[in-house]
Amino acid sequence: YLDQLLPDIDALDAALDALTAELQAMAPLALLPMKQHLNAIAAGRLDALRLQADIETARASADLIEGQAAWAARRSAQFKGC
Repeated sequence: YLDQLLPDIDALDAALDALTAELQAMAPLALLPMKQHLNAIAAGRLDALRLQADIETARASADLIEGQAAWAARRSAQFKGC
């Protein structure tokens, strides 16, 4: 979806770089399944059991503990994908 208009290619490149950095800083255990499930929803093929399994995996992850600790300490999280 379109969420911003940029004046030129340089502004587009800068916005893409910023978005890429933001996504790379997110927890991969949560981000990748979220994208997969959103795509499945858009295609009308959501697998509720797989969704629940991915939620449980994320809840039991070291990344969740790291994210909570980083939030409490007001620092950037260092996610490892586990």
